[in-house]
Amino acid sequence: MLLPEVLALEALIEELAPWVRARVVARVALPDATLPIWSLSLGSLDPQAPSLAFVGGVHGLERIGTQVVLAYLQTLRVRLGWDQVLHDLLARV
Repeated sequence: MLLPEVLALEALIEELAPWVRARVVARVALPDATLPIWSLSLGSLDPQAPSLAFVGGVHGLERIGTQVVLAYLQTLRVRLGWDQVLHDLLARV
């Protein structure tokens, strides 16, 4: 059984494909499922460029962290289609 947030993230990864680099960095084994831990990168490949991390985890039954990060990724997906300022920012970060 996959959580709805995992399915939403995987759909977003497909939609962000031209701009995002995504990989599964680990898997968490549960009694009835194995869940991926995803790493997504956008922007500059320069290791000296500044970076910013958004981490959306689940703590107990609280899933709000994942929902906030998913909402932000959805906003980025829409903006990347038209916002040249965002493209310029991501070229530097």
